[in-house]
Order: sequence, then C-alpha cells, then structure tokens
Amino acid sequence: MKPARLFFSLVVLSGALAAQAVEQPKLSIGFRPLLVCFSITSPHDTFLGATLLSPSPDLAHYFVGLPPLLANHVVVDVGLGQGHFYNCAVNELLLPPGIFIYAQGVTFDGAVFDATRVRDFVLDVTVPDPPR
Repeated sequence: MKPARLFFSLVVLSGALAAQAVEQPKLSIGFRPLLVCFSITSPHDTFLGATLLSPSPDLAHYFVGLPPLLANHVVVDVGLGQGHFYNCAVNELLLPPGIFIYAQGVTFDGAVFDATRVRDFVLDVTVPDPPR
C-alpha cells in the first residue's frame, strides 16, 4: 500500500474511533405511585438538562446548533444536572392515559446541545382507588 493511501486510511480510522468514543446522553423513565420519573445521564459532570414530552415521535430541526428534537413537544422541566445526572418527576394525573407518550432529554454543557434518543411509554388507563 502506498504511504499516502496508508496515511489517509489511518486518519479516517482514527476519526471513526474518536466519533465512537463520544458518549451520548441517555434518558431513563421510571414509575412510582402517581409519579413518572425521568433521569438524564450525561458524560459531563455539570450540565443544563431538560425533559421534553410529545404525543408524536416525529423529530424536527428547529435551528442550526440544536439536535433534532421532538416535534409538538412540551418542556416538562429544566434544571442543573450535577454528578452526571439530572432528575425530574411529573404527576401522572397531568398526563393522558392510554396513549403513547414520547420523551426526550436535552443537555447543554456550556458549548454543545445534545439530545437523547426518543423513549416512549403508556400510562395505565385504570383509575387508582382513592385513599381511605
């Protein structure tokens, strides 16, 4: 193999490996009595986090510099994430039961906006018994 071609191959390979090494933020969804809990994990120790919800899985490009975000979304919560985590919870009575709800986390580390992959969940349509 010619030295120029070998060098180009090494540059391309190192770029691909560097792109794989960048960890993306992750969103997890949990359920507690009457609460839906969202947790965003970021590779950055301190970051600004936001949780978006939408009735549609469609993504939209709102402007340059933002990753694709859920279309027709509502911002559930925004706050400072520390120790690689940002957590928030929503009363499940505020969300529509029986339909898919799509969730996405957004992070900002002071330089770059990033987004988690879209997750979905469905709330149970049964009504809880009132406390006695």
